[in-house]
Amino acid sequence: MHTKSPSQLHEIAQALNLPVEAFFATARSAFDPAGGAELIRCWQQISDADDREQLLRLARELAGRSENFRRIAE
Repeated sequence: MHTKSPSQLHEIAQALNLPVEAFFATARSAFDPAGGAELIRCWQQISDADDREQLLRLARELAGRSENFRRIAE
């Protein structure tokens, strides 16, 4: 099992405009913890910095269009 350091998890959460707590099953929101865990696992498999940046841009764009995301982030 892969683990992320607190600073790495904070960086990912910040990039997605989510609280770090959203990645844990105890989070009190509509965020799907299983989906967040899968996203982190996928992120860990991307070794190319340009590919990671491209994924972050896509995530930010999609998040900006999602009403559900706005409710979670508040």
